[in-house]
Amino acid sequence: NGIEVCCLTVERGIAVSTVNYEWEIVDHDSLVYVDESLQPVDAPAEIDLTAEPIWPSVTLNGEPRSVVEMEITQALMLQGEGMGVLDLPESGLLEIHFDHLMLPHDGDEPSLAVYQGPWTLSAEIGDSDAELDPAPEPTAPPDVAVESTPEPETAPASSDVDESGEQLRVLVYMVRGEEIGASSRSIEHTPDVATASIESLLAGPNDEDEDVGLHSEIPEGVELLDIALDDGTLTLDLSDEFAAGGGSASMMMRLAQVIHTGTQFDTVDAVQILIEGERVETLGGDGVLIDEPLNRDDFEDQAPAILIETPAPHETVDQEIRLIGTSNTFEANLQIEIIDPMGNQVYRDYATATSGTGTRGEFDLKIPVEFEGDGLGSIRMFEHSARDGERTNVVVIPVRFER
Repeated sequence: NGIEVCCLTVERGIAVSTVNYEWEIVDHDSLVYVDESLQPVDAPAEIDLTAEPIWPSVTLNGEPRSVVEMEITQALMLQGEGMGVLDLPESGLLEIHFDHLMLPHDGDEPSLAVYQGPWTLSAEIGDSDAELDPAPEPTAPPDVAVESTPEPETAPASSDVDESGEQLRVLVYMVRGEEIGASSRSIEHTPDVATASIESLLAGPNDEDEDVGLHSEIPEGVELLDIALDDGTLTLDLSDEFAAGGGSASMMMRLAQVIHTGTQFDTVDAVQILIEGERVETLGGDGVLIDEPLNRDDFEDQAPAILIETPAPHETVDQEIRLIGTSNTFEANLQIEIIDPMGNQVYRDYATATSGTGTRGEFDLKIPVEFEGDGLGSIRMFEHSARDGERTNVVVIPVRFER
């Protein structure tokens, strides 16, 4: 019920490990133990919840280390967090292994304790910060893995050429609810790909966008009068319709659409907006500042916690799905669920972005899947609430499965 095992970090001989959940065991005698099918079972003989502390096993370079050496300040299984001091070498692999976890369930009396595990947290010890390498959650299909490449060398799906070499795939950013959402367009091959992208954005949502609830806050009739790129700044000269109508929320959203669309390319760091050839200080009656170049960081409030940029809605995927986007979630955690055209859950696992908890990070995943039949399915990403374990910040992208 929402349990997450994360994270192992090492710094100057201090090893910190975390199990994220909010439950506290106060009456061990009231617990009913259940197996994976939630059938009652006898309490596992190898664990005694009445005895504290309950330690994981620790290895350094494959050699067992006495848990006494670690001096963990809290019982990891019950309190959710622990810190220990180890005599660490200059390099090596530190692993903390959890054989099992007992998680009380917040249902009707008597309480339930779900038996889960194992997990292994590992960190490479070296000159740089430790790398987190959590094992997959036990709910993941056994033969499916996520390959993470968190720092792609190219902009996320900014100008992909199709197999014929005649079409380019670009992104345009629309609005879903009160946040931006990515959509894609196929355009003729052109060196002026930024121009084509902005013009596609200004043309507004298409039928597939509207089918998934995407719309635009950019007024109809806005024209791109000129465009130039200089030292990482893309200057867009827009017609005065861009500044017409709407309050500050609408102005911020239309700016977010333009800035996200313009900065999808590696060569663009920021966007400068001109209106009818003039640099203006503010946009709209509420005075949204546009006198300086803007980038995506200026519109974090308009971005969803999880922004999926590839695949876009109704795009075609095959048996290796490339999942690209950005996120700002608690401890960079991401939950992934893939549903095939037959309604089967063909993938369920978690991943981490390059950063989170107030800082937007990136994710770039390759996910192999096996599915039955071609047709429309979906990709769902979300995070578990730290408060109650419920799904939150859910994003659902309908995609076409094709083998």
